[in-house]
Amino acid sequence: YTLYEMDNRKKEPLTNNDCVDWSHAAAALPYCDMFLTERHLAHQLRQKIRADQQFGCEVIGTIEEALSKLHDSRLRD
Repeated sequence: YTLYEMDNRKKEPLTNNDCVDWSHAAAALPYCDMFLTERHLAHQLRQKIRADQQFGCEVIGTIEEALSKLHDSRLRD
């Protein structure tokens, strides 16, 4: 709900999917190294509430970004 309140698009109604997505993020972020989600939610988590920094979890919003991060992590290992 904090994400909704901080979003400039509050004119759009909340959907059931929004609440489910937020719940998944809240449950997973403290335990994940990498969290893959849709672009809009990734933006909210990174830019609005800085959840990636709070939990030390990379938040990824596109398949291309995910593949790049996975490729980079493979090269480091």
